[in-house]
Amino acid sequence: MTVESLAVSNNEPAELFDARTRIARLEAKVQQADYLLAEALEQAVDYEDMIRKLQMAQQTLKEAMSQESDLLRA
Repeated sequence: MTVESLAVSNNEPAELFDARTRIARLEAKVQQADYLLAEALEQAVDYEDMIRKLQMAQQTLKEAMSQESDLLRA
C-alpha cells in the first residue's frame, strides 16, 4: 500500500500522512537513543565502581606486602 492510498483511506493529504510517518520514525529513533544512552550510563557507573574496588584492592595488597616485608626484616 502506498503513502497516497493510506492517506486517502485516512482522509488526509498524502503530505500530512508522510510528515506524521516521518515524525513517528524520528520519535522511535529518539526513544531508542534514549534507551541506549541510559544503558551506557548504567554501564559507566558499574565500571567506575569496579575501578574503585580494584584500586582499593590494590592499595590493600600494597599494605599487606609492606607489612609482610616488615615482618621478614624483624
